[in-house]
Amino acid sequence: MAQREFEAMGPDSDGHVHFDGFSAWLQTNGEFPRRLKMRCVRTLKLYSSGERIDPTPRQVFDSLGGSEKGYLKSEVVRRCLGRASLDSPALYVLDSICLASFSIAGAESGIIRGLPPLACSALGVTMCFGGIARDLITKRDVSLGAEHFAFATGCGAATYVGLRQLMLNGILPLSLPVRTGAAMCTVFGIRWLAWRQLPEPLLLPMFEMKAPSEWLSSTKK
Repeated sequence: MAQREFEAMGPDSDGHVHFDGFSAWLQTNGEFPRRLKMRCVRTLKLYSSGERIDPTPRQVFDSLGGSEKGYLKSEVVRRCLGRASLDSPALYVLDSICLASFSIAGAESGIIRGLPPLACSALGVTMCFGGIARDLITKRDVSLGAEHFAFATGCGAATYVGLRQLMLNGILPLSLPVRTGAAMCTVFGIRWLAWRQLPEPLLLPMFEMKAPSEWLSSTKK
């Protein structure tokens, strides 16, 4: 799919995509052009009164680095197409189901071992600590967004553990299926908010966070 979309942009003999070809491809309003526009909205924060503003072809082109040399390299275009594929609705739904399952399974593993409620909730987000450690080591901004999984799974696990504590204390007698369903709905709700692309920094995905300027300058050297 990436190869097909890339060829539709009309690259030159060196594999470079110029603005005219890119603009014509973007205005076809196909599936991949729409996804790329959505990513540009998040990157440039094109919102007005909570509503998305459609970016112009020039804004999308420049956001990908096309303004520096007047063209986009094939590697850049292919990488952007790969990232745009992450916005597939079917993939996003399946990903959300997996996240909800992970959050509950992690919390339940702590409950089985008799750990305190806080530790049980933390076990629901242990799958995210690798990415957080990477961001800290490389001095990148740490994002706790819904697509970064930590925020969604943490809230799901906390809901599951919290409702269990209320049940054990006799405050709110809820069965296991109800507690499980509530935790899954929490994860789905947060993921739904992230899918709507609301201009909320807490819900930014991990790969939208920029590396610090000193790290970028050192890599160029």
